[in-house]
Amino acid sequence: MRSIVPETARNIVAMGGAFGYDNDAGKRFLKLMLRLTGKRKPRIMFVGTASGDHDYGRVWFYSQLAGRNCYPSVLKLFEPVPSDLTSLVLSQDAIFVGGGNSTALLGVWRAYGFDKALTTAWEHGVVCGGASAGGICWFEQGISASSYTDKVVALQGLGLARGSFNPHYDTDPKRRPAYHKLIETGIALDGIGVDETAAVHITGRDNVRALSGDGKSACHRVFLDGGKAVETTLPVSVVRR
Repeated sequence: MRSIVPETARNIVAMGGAFGYDNDAGKRFLKLMLRLTGKRKPRIMFVGTASGDHDYGRVWFYSQLAGRNCYPSVLKLFEPVPSDLTSLVLSQDAIFVGGGNSTALLGVWRAYGFDKALTTAWEHGVVCGGASAGGICWFEQGISASSYTDKVVALQGLGLARGSFNPHYDTDPKRRPAYHKLIETGIALDGIGVDETAAVHITGRDNVRALSGDGKSACHRVFLDGGKAVETTLPVSVVRR
């Protein structure tokens, strides 16, 4: 039976990209999440809501964890939904959320109360994380590039980590200028832009450690100063294989 843990013992690993299949950054961050559980054989669950539970997310997840000492599983919310989602997530040691449509992900979660279940899991020490939409979701705000409106917008996330989170920061040329404008106009909170193969490790709500999965990518703090958005690059630690 899990107990509520102090905020300083709560972990989020929010990643900047989907990683594709041609590099090992995703595998490094998954291994970090497993280490953060402190368990010898942790249970880790993949949630692919943002992609409509498409098979490619599940296949990627299992392939990255092949040979690892863990119990992987998958939750699909576009199939019959388990009656007790809170008990399900509390039975896990880590939860990894895949990328895709952030608006759809948050809407489906709220419809089923899964947002509250995940908040409870985080409060009880389950390591939370994900890539792209799966990184956006944990923050007060997520910066999303909508293919429907062709605009960069600020979405309301779960609010477990303070500020805003903007993934794909080095690969989508629209994101940086749009992020600056959203902050300058007061629409977006100060936050962090995260490159494709980088991540931030958040302990508590706002203790940030910047991580690189390839030794080249970075994380960038963006904040309002004198009416202008100012950007600084955070020192990074390279996540080991």
